[in-house]
Amino acid sequence: MREDVRYMDDLDQWRQRRFGLFLQANLASVPAWAPIGLDASRYLSYLEDVDLNVEVAAHHQSRWDHLGHTADFLELLHFDSFNPEHWVELAEAVGVSYLVQVAKDSDGLCWWDAPGADFHVCASGPRRDVVQEVATACQRAGLAFGTAYALTDTDDRNTQLAQIHDLVERVGSSYLLGTSDLDNDSFAELNTLHSRAIFNDAWGKDHPDRTTYLRVPDSIVSDRSWELICGLGAGRGHNRIETAQHRRTPFQVVALLTEVLAKGGNLLLAVGVGADGRIPEQQAVALRSAGGWIKAHSALIHNSEPWELWGDHSLRYLRTGQTDPDKGECLWVIDLSQRGEFPALGISHGKVTEITLERDDREPLVEITWEQRAEGLHIQRSDRSGFHLGSRTPHRDADPAQIAVYRVWLRQPEPEPNLFDTSEFSTTQSSAETHKDLSELLHAAQPGSVIHLGDATYLGAGRIPDGVTIRGLGPNRSHILTDPSAPLEMGTGSRIEFAHIVSTDAPHRSPHTFQPLIQMTGSGSVLLSLRVEGAVHITGSDHILRGSELRTVLAVDTHALTVARCQLRDIKIVGGAEQHIESSEFTGDQAAIICENSAHLLIRGNSLAGYVWGIRILNCEAPHIMGNSIRSTTRAVEIAGGSGAVVDANAVSEGDSGCVIHQGATGVVISGNHWQNCRIGLMIHGDGEVIHHSNAVVGLLEPEHAVMLVPG
Repeated sequence: MREDVRYMDDLDQWRQRRFGLFLQANLASVPAWAPIGLDASRYLSYLEDVDLNVEVAAHHQSRWDHLGHTADFLELLHFDSFNPEHWVELAEAVGVSYLVQVAKDSDGLCWWDAPGADFHVCASGPRRDVVQEVATACQRAGLAFGTAYALTDTDDRNTQLAQIHDLVERVGSSYLLGTSDLDNDSFAELNTLHSRAIFNDAWGKDHPDRTTYLRVPDSIVSDRSWELICGLGAGRGHNRIETAQHRRTPFQVVALLTEVLAKGGNLLLAVGVGADGRIPEQQAVALRSAGGWIKAHSALIHNSEPWELWGDHSLRYLRTGQTDPDKGECLWVIDLSQRGEFPALGISHGKVTEITLERDDREPLVEITWEQRAEGLHIQRSDRSGFHLGSRTPHRDADPAQIAVYRVWLRQPEPEPNLFDTSEFSTTQSSAETHKDLSELLHAAQPGSVIHLGDATYLGAGRIPDGVTIRGLGPNRSHILTDPSAPLEMGTGSRIEFAHIVSTDAPHRSPHTFQPLIQMTGSGSVLLSLRVEGAVHITGSDHILRGSELRTVLAVDTHALTVARCQLRDIKIVGGAEQHIESSEFTGDQAAIICENSAHLLIRGNSLAGYVWGIRILNCEAPHIMGNSIRSTTRAVEIAGGSGAVVDANAVSEGDSGCVIHQGATGVVISGNHWQNCRIGLMIHGDGEVIHHSNAVVGLLEPEHAVMLVPG
């Protein structure tokens, strides 16, 4: 068999492996600690991180300062309880189809007898060839095996290439997960491995075998081969300070897995390993519980494909691959909430011909009735007595067994008969020809004009004239395709309302960057009730963003900017003054709100969760942060430098710190805040001027740290 043919066979097989387990162990497995919300496997790098080292340095000084060098952790990484068969047994119990193990992490430690390596576990610490033992156990169990390899400065290029070759050719790794970029010349030398291994997008290849997402998946369905890597907790490593409330429950594991599948990706779930070589029992129990549901629905996990829509926070839609000339196409519909309401399955998508409930043989029989309307499909389940089942709100602690899975047969509507002979006319049009040109509508527009958009897709480019309004029928009906190289530029006093702005290269863009689709300049422009699948860049003054769903916003030297009642991933403000961010919801993973070198800004009544930084204020004058709800963040509010900050009446829960003050911030007032189930309440680093009073602390993980003073 030709090598390229064999490679394509291997690549197709890996695309069918939808769910894997990542075993994370490195030198940081010894301290096994990080501020809540951070990845404990990066403990050593946090010690050198100027943005994040305050909390980690304080912990290291109190617990590990007796070590002369971080490499001294190796002797404490004893792995006395390591058993590769136990790792593989857990992987099988979870229902995964592949296992990935760290071969070399950013700390430079090799976990096998790597060629040319002086710093490896066979000579010190575990004194075992861990990678080879796990690879052998996977081979015996028929489990696909891959390795993660980080390029470091400790070895030269030829040594690292020799180690990568060794992992594939001798150890038997068929998937190479890189964690830093190689140059294209180096990847050319790795092409010889393509007959036996695939590579993710960290190896400098123009068209990688797999694109990697970290922590959160994309928001859209994608046909590229991609993989989400995230942990049961905040990161890949085992963090001894995390409790059950900081880790994914079995229900949340299933919810995340089905979301990734419905969007066309694979999930690689990371599990931290302790210094003794065991997977902590709390993690193992959660994995086994989720595995019960996953193994019971193995066909759904490994044999499904995305539908045209992925679903929402409580619903998932997947293709089963089955069709029938009478019944139509069969879909898997996953109802996390058990409400039985499926808005995507209205009569416009076809006629529902049959519905069955996937059930365990031990479950009682139920009767299913349904009604299909224009606004969606409604399913109702009843037990033998006629009692209606379902209608509940998903909860993080819910039992995965309660998740309802239906097979829904959907027959496409018959096309309307053609009463006229049009065979002499061509009915073939390119996609570009079916789009209307927005610039033609704007050509003759005068200040005060309103351009009404219909149920259509428009090609948008250039500048919206001063004082002109573009008004659509809603984000689900009026669409504007925009080239990121020529974003829509809004003139003074212009407006865009009730529309969907999407990039022309949306299927091919990088998952890690959001290019600008709208440029707000001049003054007084407005975005109202939009959905923007890219960035909004802002300069000038008196702009308003209201009631819109946005990805990311960058405002530079703006005055009197208002962002209100929006849904965003993040916003960054640099310079300017009098900005207001109010009553908005933020969902993402790094920093929700960053304000730098600004003055007199107001951040009020916002809701955000799951970030490393919630609200980050850097060298600002007189910022006011009040009445925000902040959950599951590392630093809920950070004040670094600047003067006159007021932080009051914020509610913070289930994070690491309620507020961190450092870098010489002066004239800071912290009052009336509620910090609950955090590790610490208020941390003051250095000699800045801080007044704090009337703050409530409840259920701190470190009760003695309601207020933590750290010398500068």
